[in-house]
Amino acid sequence: MKRTLQTMGYLIKSIVNPTLLALVVMIIMLAIIDFTNFSTGRFLLTRPAKPLTIPLEFFSGGLSLLIGAAIFLTNFRVSLANGISRKTFLLANLPVAMLISAFFAISTQVVTEVHALFWPINTYSVAMLIEHPQLNNAWPLIFQFTLYLFLILAGRLITLVYYRCNKWGKGFLSLVPLVVFYFLLNAINVKNGEFYLLMSNLLLLFLQPQNSIIFLVLGSLVMFALSWLLICRAPLKD
Repeated sequence: MKRTLQTMGYLIKSIVNPTLLALVVMIIMLAIIDFTNFSTGRFLLTRPAKPLTIPLEFFSGGLSLLIGAAIFLTNFRVSLANGISRKTFLLANLPVAMLISAFFAISTQVVTEVHALFWPINTYSVAMLIEHPQLNNAWPLIFQFTLYLFLILAGRLITLVYYRCNKWGKGFLSLVPLVVFYFLLNAINVKNGEFYLLMSNLLLLFLQPQNSIIFLVLGSLVMFALSWLLICRAPLKD
């Protein structure tokens, strides 16, 4: 337990600067969008401001994915070099990932509320809250927390898969996104195809507020389990 807490402390110190930098990038992105809309006349102080639709949580999700992928290998090598077991390292990573997810969820909500003082923002979670008034007001925070946790664990899993592969395996994995994009593009072009209908139904099922959090939690469990299987015998490589 002591080693786990020590590893958690080290991991938290290692993610403070990247996480704060990601928050600054998010604010800069919002400032650029505001400047663009103000300069084009979409936002005028002389008239009531209409809500601006920004997928802010998905932008934060992209940063979560990058953070999860970027800091994993360095911390893994340092931990193993200092006698930390793979089990201890992975168990310490989970609460740290949850801490980052909570920070991003709260920060996104705070930025949204502060921005709404002069220009309201309709994010995905806020739009769902308006469209489905039966949802609890805490739903946006819960949704964002589970989304960021899933993406952080996904980023770590992707990095771990690359780490375990040889150069041929890495080349093959690099082609996977292109293949997936190709099939999705074909599915969009053939709108009456079975694959297109299947993907559309799955997307609609996931986007239901009652289902999205369940899918994200289950996905996070799968990501963590796969990471455990891969890290058990992961060698220490340069």
